[in-house]
Amino acid sequence: MSCLRIPLWGTGVAVGPRAGDQNRADIVTDGVQGAVLAWQDLYYGLPGQQWHALVGMRLNGSGTSVWGPSDLYMAWTVHDPHDVHVVADGAAGALCAEGGVGEDGWSG
Repeated sequence: MSCLRIPLWGTGVAVGPRAGDQNRADIVTDGVQGAVLAWQDLYYGLPGQQWHALVGMRLNGSGTSVWGPSDLYMAWTVHDPHDVHVVADGAAGALCAEGGVGEDGWSG
């Protein structure tokens, strides 16, 4: 969507198309008419065990994934990261980080 709220990619582009919970998304421009997105993806492993993945995707100006046919897994944790942040790096990419409160109560 443009800054004037005009759709640029037809009916849209699927981001994080897997079943399950995807949340806590963040997005920044890549500086070359595209965007870098990151979000938390929740998976269930063994019974009663949840895995939280930090997942990202870079889309070019036409809405096509630049980093491959799908999204890119960047980190896994059994703790809920609470926050996902993306910051443009000035070179058509981004730095992605997650943080939150771990078992010991400290932010990461």
